[in-house]
Amino acid sequence: MQPRGLTVKKVGIVLATGTAAWENWLVESGYVTWDPITQQLLMVYVGYSTDAGAAGTASVGLATSLDGINWTRTGTPLLQGTGVVNDPDRYGTTGPSIHIEDGVYYLFYIGLDGYGYEMGTKRMMLATATSLSGPWTRRGVVIAPSGTGWRSTAIYHRSIIKHPSGQFFMFFNAYGNGGKERIGYATADTLLGPWTVDDVNSPLVDVGASGAWDDEIIGDPSVYRVGDMWYMAYYGFDGTNSRDGVAFTTNANFPLGWTKHAQNPILNVGANGSYDNLHAGKPCIVQMPGAIYHYYTAVGNGQPTAAMRSIALAIDSPASVPNDRLNPKPVVDTFSRGSDSATTLGTAPTGQAWRNDIGVWRHYNNFAEVITLGAGSIAIASLDAGYADSKTSMKILTPASVGASLGLIFRMIDATNFMWADVDSAGIAVNKKVNGTDTAVAAKVARTIAAGDTIAVYAYGRSITVQHNGVTVISVVDLFGAVAGTRRGFRNSAGGGAQVDDLMVTP
Repeated sequence: MQPRGLTVKKVGIVLATGTAAWENWLVESGYVTWDPITQQLLMVYVGYSTDAGAAGTASVGLATSLDGINWTRTGTPLLQGTGVVNDPDRYGTTGPSIHIEDGVYYLFYIGLDGYGYEMGTKRMMLATATSLSGPWTRRGVVIAPSGTGWRSTAIYHRSIIKHPSGQFFMFFNAYGNGGKERIGYATADTLLGPWTVDDVNSPLVDVGASGAWDDEIIGDPSVYRVGDMWYMAYYGFDGTNSRDGVAFTTNANFPLGWTKHAQNPILNVGANGSYDNLHAGKPCIVQMPGAIYHYYTAVGNGQPTAAMRSIALAIDSPASVPNDRLNPKPVVDTFSRGSDSATTLGTAPTGQAWRNDIGVWRHYNNFAEVITLGAGSIAIASLDAGYADSKTSMKILTPASVGASLGLIFRMIDATNFMWADVDSAGIAVNKKVNGTDTAVAAKVARTIAAGDTIAVYAYGRSITVQHNGVTVISVVDLFGAVAGTRRGFRNSAGGGAQVDDLMVTP
């Protein structure tokens, strides 16, 4: 099998150790999901305070993002230890994952009743809220160590999926007999439980043979589905380094029948002195448009705090991650070239080369122009900004005539896959072309378009806003091209003599 996510390109650290006291020692175990309530990506993670150069208490933190790469901390913990004697989470809340169902946030975590890094008995616990700002209701222990077998000593991280049947499956790692961590599973009809552990068929994924890269620990599963196959990313530990691997099973065998992939590990530690030269593990897999985002805990001598922990990202589609993805720069083209060209728009002053994808756009008299097009004809020119999220704007010098349209392309992969604001004599709409087929994203809004008008599109994650002369006319949600759509440009359909100026792209 060749699962998506097998070949990854490391992007770098996306959430480093914080400055607040509750997360100033290390951050790790990021869990990312889309929140349909607040319309953004959420990351819950664990932050540890420091106590005389060692880990103190653990808290669950929250960060938000629109692109999955640039994250903003909320600043205060979602959940911390109670501090109450005999409570199973007295000294900390770690290993979080968050799930949204019917307007309720379900925050699963590991409770710590001992002081320090993952000290005391580890139990899986749950808190719920109807708002990210709380209040959070602690629901107590969900799964506790039990028996003398694979989960006799400690319960760790989980990956919860809702099966098409409606049943919930929880895959988690536990420590037990034999001194190893291995992955098993439990089921429930609701997220509140009760959760029933299948101790007969667990563990599902076991440690490797002596000397293998995963012979000590198999942990932190992250389960996802592609077509008729299920995949489980996990981390393996050999006593020295952590790395991530993947196992797979068929839909017919699910939740059993997991096979480790022959090309494991799929994510390896970095070079000496890098931010992940010691550990690159504890995966969280998020399926984004056109790519899989592989979040993991990075430990290395190149950390902002040496040998401490941060949350890093790797992506399975290198072509969708330009080198400047984490350091985007504005694109500006006023088309003030000094000389005309009958065949090309040339190169923007900020260094991006234009190309004619379909037909011919030309540089003429210090603006961009397309010559007269017949009915049904289209001309497209584009350049690569290097990032998908941005404000993209243009100035219209010649409005589209009746029966024609002038488009501002704000996310483009290639000439058969892009999104654009379509401006004609009747108003403004948002369309996309996917694999060569046009689809309306937002219906036309009536506007009077005149020479000198400015069209601007704000596209960040799923959120797309179109403005005409600074007035918002369209707000819509669509993720197409939100990662790979790094090109910008112009589209002209039919009509003639379309003229535009002042392309501006601001990250």
